[in-house]
Amino acid sequence: MSEQGFDFSRFVQDSKNTLMNPKAYFSAMPVQGGFVEPLIKAILYGTLAGVFKLIWSLLHLSGISSGFALFGGAVGIMALIGSIIGAIIGLFIGGVIILILSAICGGSTDYEGNVRVAASLMVLSVVNAFLGFFSGINLILGIIVGLLVNLYGLWMLYHALNEALKAKPNSSKILTIILAVVLVLFMLLGMGTRKALKNYGSNLEDITSKYEKMADDMTKDAEKALSESGKELNKAMNEMTGEAESESAFTLEMSSGDLLENPSARDIKKQLNTLGEDNDFAILSLGDDYVQAAVSDDGYYLEYSDESGQYGSTTSGIDMETVVKIFQLFLKKDSDWKQLVEWDEL
Repeated sequence: MSEQGFDFSRFVQDSKNTLMNPKAYFSAMPVQGGFVEPLIKAILYGTLAGVFKLIWSLLHLSGISSGFALFGGAVGIMALIGSIIGAIIGLFIGGVIILILSAICGGSTDYEGNVRVAASLMVLSVVNAFLGFFSGINLILGIIVGLLVNLYGLWMLYHALNEALKAKPNSSKILTIILAVVLVLFMLLGMGTRKALKNYGSNLEDITSKYEKMADDMTKDAEKALSESGKELNKAMNEMTGEAESESAFTLEMSSGDLLENPSARDIKKQLNTLGEDNDFAILSLGDDYVQAAVSDDGYYLEYSDESGQYGSTTSGIDMETVVKIFQLFLKKDSDWKQLVEWDEL
């Protein structure tokens, strides 16, 4: 291939040779000929990688790919255009990185030759993208597959340094081993970080849930205390001003804050049916006398107060029908409601 014309069939064959026999390919690869050929190769590799990523994302089989940036490994799902642009930018940045590695190993520092090597190594971006569906199946499996691909990429880099860029074999071998160790360490560090973040998120969620429940309980207790304090204050004010409470002034109060004066039997049934987790008690009062119901684990708990004292229900799992009947009989001043459940003095 040359700048006179791009041979696509040659491109396909070179890609296969780069992957299957990197030593032979890089020993025969021309390091001169301009930048057009490696640029076209980068665009083609970026397009193929972007197509695979798009397919896996549409099939919901995409995940986080672990890849060595030098070989085109990507993190996350990239759009097709973004993949092409990334490949073009990565080509020239990769050329600089490989030039530095080549200089360390005593190889060629000609930028054009290093860019050509970078373009050939970008075939790994297509392999990484093609195998990206493993991350969608299982994140750990995807990380392991990505690691194996990129370790093979380091093997390709080793031959590129020795054969194409004429680096010192011992130096390039040591450099390749160091890069492989760093790659494995980064993979282990990444897996450890993900596990720590997952555990931290789980613990934080539990702590947040507990504090929300505590705050909710404190709010309900405060509302109940304020309600009782208000009734006591109202009673004291009436006594101070000499105002007598009307015997017929029934009041139905809900924990939600709803307050009904002189409710009807129908009003009582409607309001009691709203009892639940966020509206957990109701009080029907007449002067100092009252009957109240609260949501419990197995049904409803009842209390009442009159001239004889204050009492709580000992019958477990009281159903809503019984609660409604008791409240309605209390409204009618029919004392038969006391026989519907068993009581203990508080």
